[in-house]
Amino acid sequence: MKKIKKEYFIAALFLCLFLALTILVKKGKMDHIDEVIFNFIIGFKSSGMTTFMNVVSTIASTKGVILIALVLTIILAIKKELKPIIFILFGTGLGAGSMKVIKEIIKRPRPEWRWTPETGYSFPSGHTISSYMLYGVIALLLLNKVNKKWKYPLVICLMIFVVLIGISRIYLGVHYFSDVLGSILLGTAYLSIFNVFISKDNNVKNKDK
Repeated sequence: MKKIKKEYFIAALFLCLFLALTILVKKGKMDHIDEVIFNFIIGFKSSGMTTFMNVVSTIASTKGVILIALVLTIILAIKKELKPIIFILFGTGLGAGSMKVIKEIIKRPRPEWRWTPETGYSFPSGHTISSYMLYGVIALLLLNKVNKKWKYPLVICLMIFVVLIGISRIYLGVHYFSDVLGSILLGTAYLSIFNVFISKDNNVKNKDK
């Protein structure tokens, strides 16, 4: 019960932080910080770095996320693990769906400095929240499934990759820092709730053994 209360508190906290950031973005209060961070990241620009960032961004694209989710679904279906499939598909769909709704409400234009073609509104970052939800749910499933020796390194690798996805979107100039931050805040709120149900499901399975 205490854990559930803690998870809901974390979800509420990060949702409030997301709402506060959204207000700041809408009022243009994040513009200077966004520009400073873009100028810092673009300072590392090189042909090799651009190729790397494009690869990372492609993996986190809608097609990339759908492909990875589909492969995982097939593997889990073969193993007859149905609930993880629901968590992965619902989590990814929730991230992508809410992102589209919020984009239409905020209607923030893409950065003027973008040098990679991209359409649609900017806030929040769709690549970031979709991949964060996908890999975040995977990380939560691993924390409850994998041997203690391996689960934390695997989770850390997944989280590093999510951070790289956010950086790639800023580097390519298609998103502001605050777009990426907004996606991470909202995604964390969602994942906190998911953790309640994933942990509960794992506890039920352990009792049945």
